[in-house]
Amino acid sequence: MKGLEEKLQESITNKKHDSKRITELQGQIDKLEERFVLNEITKEQFEKFTQKYEQERSQLVNENDKSLIISSNLEKAVEKGLDIVQNISKIGCSSDYAKKQNNI
Repeated sequence: MKGLEEKLQESITNKKHDSKRITELQGQIDKLEERFVLNEITKEQFEKFTQKYEQERSQLVNENDKSLIISSNLEKAVEKGLDIVQNISKIGCSSDYAKKQNNI
């Protein structure tokens, strides 16, 4: 069980780090836009760095979305497992064969 707790903690830490990095990247993109508008950088510089930051940001957002789906599915599976285990005697006594097989 300790391995699962460590993995969950690591996942939470990574997610916080990714969220912080997404915010930082958005801030850098905003600064680039401001510097471009104020003619402090060229259009080529603006496009180069904006593309770089947007690509990294997009990748982090996609990874973050995937972890949300996995976490949601894991939570549902754990809840179903706990429900089955807590009601195993009811399932065993009152269910027909097909329902018992479905719950296993």
